[in-house]
Amino acid sequence: MATDDYCVMMPKNFIEDSGLKHQMIEVPVVDKLPVNNLVLIRRNDRPLTRAAELFWEELKLAASELVEGKSQRQNMP
Repeated sequence: MATDDYCVMMPKNFIEDSGLKHQMIEVPVVDKLPVNNLVLIRRNDRPLTRAAELFWEELKLAASELVEGKSQRQNMP
């Protein structure tokens, strides 16, 4: 995202915590946004790298925790 032209919607604290704050700009949205869907866009002709697979698994786990209102992680910081 930081090296290409993308428009993404993500929590403000993610940008601040990720160190990308100085490489991205916030576009204020006045309208109430609909409930978000989690979307992964990838190429069909290439498998995800191991790092991307792990990241995708973490995203799915975090999303399920938000929906269920509880943490599924045990003994993790």
